[in-house]
Amino acid sequence: PMKLETAEVMALHCHALLKLRRYADLEKEVAKWNFLFQNDASAVSPDWLPWSIHILGAQSLQYTGEFDHAADVLQDVQSRIPPEDASALASVNIALANLYIRQEQWRLAFGTLDRISDLIPAATELEISHSSKYSAFASTEALKSTLAAAYQCEVRFRQGKALLQIGALPQV
Repeated sequence: PMKLETAEVMALHCHALLKLRRYADLEKEVAKWNFLFQNDASAVSPDWLPWSIHILGAQSLQYTGEFDHAADVLQDVQSRIPPEDASALASVNIALANLYIRQEQWRLAFGTLDRISDLIPAATELEISHSSKYSAFASTEALKSTLAAAYQCEVRFRQGKALLQIGALPQV
């Protein structure tokens, strides 16, 4: 539990710096984490460190103006995530989609959103099986179906919003 709490405190601290728009402090904080792949491509990350910390560290680069480096690091993190960890793969793809939309790289954004749609069933299954917060539900199949539909709605909403941004009204 101590290692997970440490990771949670790290994430909360970075999210606080983001919300406060203290990007220079965020850059310094992430630079201190010498175990992140963006700081050293050959870094050996502790095995207890969740992928979300690597994703957060890579996302922080876009707030310091390093969009291209952020995309490269996120893609590197994505290549290191085991294929069976659909939840982490979905998270890194969400970060990539956000980055591509922010940079107005529409084709990359739509491709990434499509990958997220493909990952939803496996990620939902993983989420339900690894979380105790769903243990009170009698029908896990109904829950799986409902969560997957909600996640698909979110992806479709983001695709529609991006289409509106590029002026593709007939496609919406």
